[in-house]
Amino acid sequence: MTIRTIRDFKDKRVTVAGLGTHGGAEGNVRWLVEQGANVTITDLRQADELRAVINRLRDLPQITWVLGEHRPADFTMTDMVLRNPALPVASPYLSAARAARVPIEMDSSLFLKLCSSGTIFGVIGNKHKRLTTLGIEHLLHLTFARVVMIGIGNGSPLAALSEVGADDLVVFELNSARLEGLREAKLSPQTSVITHLTGGSATELEVKKSALQYQASTDRVLLNYDDPATRAWRANTLGQVFWYSLGKAIPGNGICVRRGQVTIVMNYSHLSLFRLNTLGIADETQQRELLPAIFLAFASGARPSSIALQVRHLTNVAHRLEPIAEISGVRYLDDSAATIPEATVAALRSLNHKHIVLVLGGSDTKLSFEKLAQACANSWIRALVFIPGSTTGRMREVIESRYQTSPPIHMSDSVPEAVRVAARYARPGDTVLFSPAASTAGYFRDEFQRGQLFAQTVTNLQELSPTSAY
Repeated sequence: MTIRTIRDFKDKRVTVAGLGTHGGAEGNVRWLVEQGANVTITDLRQADELRAVINRLRDLPQITWVLGEHRPADFTMTDMVLRNPALPVASPYLSAARAARVPIEMDSSLFLKLCSSGTIFGVIGNKHKRLTTLGIEHLLHLTFARVVMIGIGNGSPLAALSEVGADDLVVFELNSARLEGLREAKLSPQTSVITHLTGGSATELEVKKSALQYQASTDRVLLNYDDPATRAWRANTLGQVFWYSLGKAIPGNGICVRRGQVTIVMNYSHLSLFRLNTLGIADETQQRELLPAIFLAFASGARPSSIALQVRHLTNVAHRLEPIAEISGVRYLDDSAATIPEATVAALRSLNHKHIVLVLGGSDTKLSFEKLAQACANSWIRALVFIPGSTTGRMREVIESRYQTSPPIHMSDSVPEAVRVAARYARPGDTVLFSPAASTAGYFRDEFQRGQLFAQTVTNLQELSPTSAY
């Protein structure tokens, strides 16, 4: 099956390999049926485990359910396989599909093939990409009538295809799973922004290279010059290379901060846009994360004064050091988007010389916690409160080993319990920082659900408190 237009799906057989429970695959199925495809859904889980999703799809015709198993014929006797990230690239069923010359796609690859927009920006990185994505979406409204953001949350990219017009800008935040789809399809966004790669495994980095290694000479990539691993990717694209840096002189065209001025560098000329401090953002990580958005807005024709004003409106990003409440003199910050230790290290540095009750913990056994442990030891930690997760125990051991006498430590059974315990430890003037430093696997749908639970629990505390702010 050759995909050229959306109409190509009518009356075709499509196997959706892996349904999942997070909503993205559900949206993909609904979109495929709307295009007239005959869909087979196959998942190794039994119907009882997928009951809620199955019930939401009951209204759709043209679906064949294969649950509790994968049948080889569903991968070889079909026109296309749409793969869910839960099914590994090396699955023998996918190998059989390749041998039978059946196209294998993911929602990311289909989106890039079918999207009518002529302007697609991809944002890629191990961390520090959420504010960059939101910043691009926010600032490019200055020059595009419509900006569509894809890849944040659990929505289906395919479901957004009908919303996107030829003149719209698409900002696609691409995680490793979706980049696997681009890699197999040999696709890259026309503009790729690479934020931070240090700390990623060799396998992850190879997957992420698909964001630029299939670019054409007319495409472009923005590379973070402050991150050594990202800096090394200059040779991996045929596209035009631009740099961004908060504190270093960049080796070519791009954007940097020079003598306190946000400065565009182009063909050895320097153009100062505005002073960095006019943005109203003190955190260096956030300042750096917004430089690509500023560069792209300026490159698309936005005026510097308008850019600075728009940035000032983008002060609080959901789940990224987001203020939730102040209760009895204690600030509560939601940094649930910190899914790796380096993000929590950055959060601790931003709260320099403040007493902190740190709530952390989660999943992912591959993470290293040495730098996090050192950052905790260097910070004014009032108490450490851990939430459940497969890596929480190891995280505690590494952090505790850096102290001669550790601060009080509490192992909680849930996020709500952790919030209540943290509130008991905190004193007026302290900050309760919810910055898990690990993923949500096995406990939450994603970091947004985790952050929402933290925020709701804090809100419940606030309602019980006679004195509160925000």
